[in-house]
Amino acid sequence: MQLDDLKNAWKQEMNMTTQMTDFDSIQKQVKEFDRKAKVSWLIEILACAGVIVGMPLMWTTLKSPSLIFQLGMGAMIATALFVAGKMTLSLRVSKHDNWTLATQLDIQIEKREKEQKLMRSVAYWCLAPMLVAVFLTSYGGYTHRTGTYIPDLGLCLYWTACLVFFVSIYYLNQHQLKTKIKPVLDQLYRLKRQLKDCDSHNK
Repeated sequence: MQLDDLKNAWKQEMNMTTQMTDFDSIQKQVKEFDRKAKVSWLIEILACAGVIVGMPLMWTTLKSPSLIFQLGMGAMIATALFVAGKMTLSLRVSKHDNWTLATQLDIQIEKREKEQKLMRSVAYWCLAPMLVAVFLTSYGGYTHRTGTYIPDLGLCLYWTACLVFFVSIYYLNQHQLKTKIKPVLDQLYRLKRQLKDCDSHNK
């Protein structure tokens, strides 16, 4: 985009925003949500990094770990790598030019749409493989510690607690999807429609 074109786009969009209802309020909400979303995804990626680094360190402290435990540790590391990679790649945006309001809206819409897609499918790409890895690791640790392959009551209770925890995370994700991401995305869609309507009326 040439400088003169960019100046004209800015001037035109400044005029448009005066015709759009609740523009400033929605823009502030979107910016605040975007900031919180970035922090949330960063925490999850760092948690995966902690697993990737911590598991091999734990592995080196054990003497002759059982094959099941090794499989569990490998599954945990592989799952953490996959989840961190999927989140990082899926949350990249195709546009980086945020000089105009239209491109800023496109970037925010793309981010929220990708987050929506991730959270809708979180069960199969994150929670299910992570739960299997936790089961394998805990069972391998149990057999390594006790020398028996028959789970006791404590291990069964631990597995039950893990299952409840992961199911709770799933429903919490779906609740956040409905109450946080979808409303913000709807506001962005509305702003985009208003911007297009103002643009068409001004032509």
